[in-house]
Amino acid sequence: RGDIEDNSTINFDAAMDVSGVERIAPLFFFDSKTTKGELELNVVVRSLKFPVKKLPYINGYAKIRNGILKLPQMHKPFEDINLTSTFQGDNFNIDVNNLKFDKNILNTGTLHVEGFEFPRFSLFINMDNFEYDDLQPAGDFEIPVVYKNSIMSNASGDIFLRTKKIKIGIVTGENLNIKGAFNNRILNVSELKMDSLEGNVDSHGSIDFSAPLPHMYANGKLNNIASGVFLESFGGKSQVIEGKTTIYGHIDSSGKTMKELSGNISGDLAIYSQNGLIKRWNLLSKIFGLLNVYDVFRGKSDLAKEGLPYTRMGATFSIKNGIFSTKNFLIDSPSMLINGDGKLNMKKNEIDGTITVSPLVTVDRTIDRIPILRNILKEKEKGFLYVVYNVKGQLDNPDINVSFTNSVGHKTIEILKNILVLPKGMFE
Repeated sequence: RGDIEDNSTINFDAAMDVSGVERIAPLFFFDSKTTKGELELNVVVRSLKFPVKKLPYINGYAKIRNGILKLPQMHKPFEDINLTSTFQGDNFNIDVNNLKFDKNILNTGTLHVEGFEFPRFSLFINMDNFEYDDLQPAGDFEIPVVYKNSIMSNASGDIFLRTKKIKIGIVTGENLNIKGAFNNRILNVSELKMDSLEGNVDSHGSIDFSAPLPHMYANGKLNNIASGVFLESFGGKSQVIEGKTTIYGHIDSSGKTMKELSGNISGDLAIYSQNGLIKRWNLLSKIFGLLNVYDVFRGKSDLAKEGLPYTRMGATFSIKNGIFSTKNFLIDSPSMLINGDGKLNMKKNEIDGTITVSPLVTVDRTIDRIPILRNILKEKEKGFLYVVYNVKGQLDNPDINVSFTNSVGHKTIEILKNILVLPKGMFE
């Protein structure tokens, strides 16, 4: 029973004790086939207004046991809902235990709230398993916007999340710990740590939910992760690399959907790996095959069978609007030196750049030890003999052709030219 004051303020008392919630599910626009459980409710609600700009006065309790509920936008129902809520005027507690949603398992969840107009909350979630894909609603996922003067714009609180296992796409992890604080429509994440990709992740950042578009910022480090697993997590299928990689940097972006966020990403990123083995990489295979450079200088070695060992591999990237630009891509191998520069367009999954291969590494390093020869024979950051390739197209299978005007080595050609011309000049 209840009443409405001034056509805007709702006051009501409600009491229920239902052993089969499915019988009353249609009253609340839920499907009786996917709504089960026992409900016990006894609450007094005062000063409830829409839109909600402050919390109403609530006194009483609510309990759900062995519940099942499927929300319209979700693919599967929540199961084993055991929830207890207690309301005491301007503060309330909600406790959930052993909740399941497909493969997601929530051991305990606690929400405590105090205050009407400027509510202060604390949220603690402890899970056995978290799988993001299972929780995605139908359609594109959107980050909500918190508008000024709404109840959430006035809210503040602390958030703690722990899970033993986590899976996002094909990326898996363990022992995830997140600590955050929400205030002034901004969630500041002071700690995000987990074991993943055979290494560990240590990060912090923030999400600004203010209108018109949410804004995200992250700064962190992925330490000693598996190189091949990292590439696979971003959809790379043409690379097989054995080794450990460290990645660090900062990124920021704005947008509501994952597509908007990936398209607007900006920042700086550094990637470094050492003492690894490239067993398969379509881009390198096409480069080596084009002029058979790999066979010539490694004695008919097969990349697919033996791989290309490297002592160092890495690059630094400047990121703007989803485009990754680098001027210092490097693969330092005992048999050759590979440098690159160009752009990676993650929105279109395309590459546009140049790759320089210097196969005479032993000769180059000998020349480097003799300053006079180095100045005479070598151009800066290039070998005595080198080949330049233009690379353009889809990241996994780009078009590659030789840039003849930039290959071989300008100084090398000049020296060969002088060797031929000099004797003629002497005799004349």
